[in-house]
Amino acid sequence: MKKHRKNSGFTLIELMIVIGIMVVLIALVAMGIPAAFNMVRNLQCNNNLKNIQTALTRYEDAYKRLPDRGGDLELRPEVRGPRLD
Repeated sequence: MKKHRKNSGFTLIELMIVIGIMVVLIALVAMGIPAAFNMVRNLQCNNNLKNIQTALTRYEDAYKRLPDRGGDLELRPEVRGPRLD
């Protein structure tokens, strides 16, 4: 009488199927990463705009006018750069 040994390992086909499933899952995650980064950038931009709006509203409430643009850029030599005359 022969004793039957029960083989507890994976067959090659089972291993290939598991690897294939893992590759598909990794590909799905990799496609979602750029979309997540884009969403974070959009949220950051919207948050910055809301902060600017809040700052302008508070300035206007305090001084009853909107702030000027911070001075005339043509009069500031460090912004104007060297003369080319």
